[in-house]
Amino acid sequence: MQAGASKFRQKVLEVIRKMGKKSVNNLYKPMLEHGNVEKKFHTAARGKSNRPDVAAILNPDNIQTHVNVVIEQLSNTAPEGYNVPCPERAWKPTNHGKVRINEGTTKKARDIEKPRYNYEQVVHHIVVSACYEIFMQGMYEFSCGSVPHRGAHYGKKYIEKWIKTDGKNCKYILKMDIRHFFESVDHGVLKEWLAKKIRDKRMLHILNLIIDGAGNPAGDDQKDVKGLPLGFYTSQWLANFMLQPLDHYIKEELRAVHYIRYMDDMVVFGRNKKELHRMQQSIALFLRDRFNLEMKGNWQVFRFEYVERKTGKVKGRPLDFMGFEFHKDRTILRESIMLSCTRKVNRVSKKDVITWYDATAILSYMGYLTHTDTYEMYLQRVKPHVNVKKLKKIVSKHSKREEKKKRERMERSVRNGDGETGGVRHAAVADNGVSETEHKTGDKGRTGRNKSDRMAAGGAGVDD
Repeated sequence: MQAGASKFRQKVLEVIRKMGKKSVNNLYKPMLEHGNVEKKFHTAARGKSNRPDVAAILNPDNIQTHVNVVIEQLSNTAPEGYNVPCPERAWKPTNHGKVRINEGTTKKARDIEKPRYNYEQVVHHIVVSACYEIFMQGMYEFSCGSVPHRGAHYGKKYIEKWIKTDGKNCKYILKMDIRHFFESVDHGVLKEWLAKKIRDKRMLHILNLIIDGAGNPAGDDQKDVKGLPLGFYTSQWLANFMLQPLDHYIKEELRAVHYIRYMDDMVVFGRNKKELHRMQQSIALFLRDRFNLEMKGNWQVFRFEYVERKTGKVKGRPLDFMGFEFHKDRTILRESIMLSCTRKVNRVSKKDVITWYDATAILSYMGYLTHTDTYEMYLQRVKPHVNVKKLKKIVSKHSKREEKKKRERMERSVRNGDGETGGVRHAAVADNGVSETEHKTGDKGRTGRNKSDRMAAGGAGVDD
């Protein structure tokens, strides 16, 4: 399986090298290689492999059947005019209900959609993997958030560097974000930008299915349909990809010396207020004209923190960005994250048994603590209540167990995949409700589903 996935990646890289920076063709067929598809089943299962419906699919006795179903669905997915064997078996996006969550310590309400593991999440991972090099090719160096190896700590490192080494160009800060960004993404604008970079009609077709199915479940052909759902793996990639022209406009046309974007939150450093005010107006117009997006009205231009020479007093304001509070000489955690960490530590310290979930949650906060000047907070609020070494052991043991299970599943899966996958006790159900059993007997006019089909459908829950 690993060899198949590696071979697929090499083909994609070869295609991109041949096409240069213009547009890319021949992406769709390589992504259907059996090894690549099987790998994406495991990738999409990260963090939920113990869930009953996911575990049933990953069972070595069953997974080959599910892999074959996805390959068949995607092989039959094509725009009009393409000759495919069974167009009625094409993959189709699933309609979802929205779930409201209260995010973070601020309890900000957000509506998210949860795609099904079988097989929507798997398909999303397959498509993103095939387009990965294209998405990354024109990516701005300091576009952070939902980009591999470019998280908050990556952005923090460079902001600290700019503040420390180039104080003249960091006197003032323009901070802004996009109003209701994900909900406002214009499908037409996004599709047009994709078409400029991708020439493979089948790849564009499935990307359009994902985009249209997200904000327009009915599939109506409307040019003004908007929105990418929070909770979709594809949304973060498509959103970052769409904003590439904005990043290049700010850096190359407006000539911003230091600029960083974390999804839809943007920060520009400058040496005077007037320059940053002009940039704000230009960026707002660019967002409106190019993307049909609006800048949120709470944008700010302010003097960054500095020490007045005459009095020695600290004046100006720190920068609150990406969960950090950047000062002239130090970086600390945002107060809301400090509060969230303290509450979590207090809850866990009262438990008789600390779970893997509890351990990972606290250790994730430790990542923030170790990368900021908040050691005093650690000594006061964390160390007296939990044993960090013990937490690391809990996570390590769990990871080793999961890795062992995965390795055993893979070995059994390889043995079962040496030809026809016989003896499978779990029928696969497609997103469009058609089971593998029905695929084989559909020509005989079968209309019902047997017990194993119903069990498979019942186990197909939404992603947690």
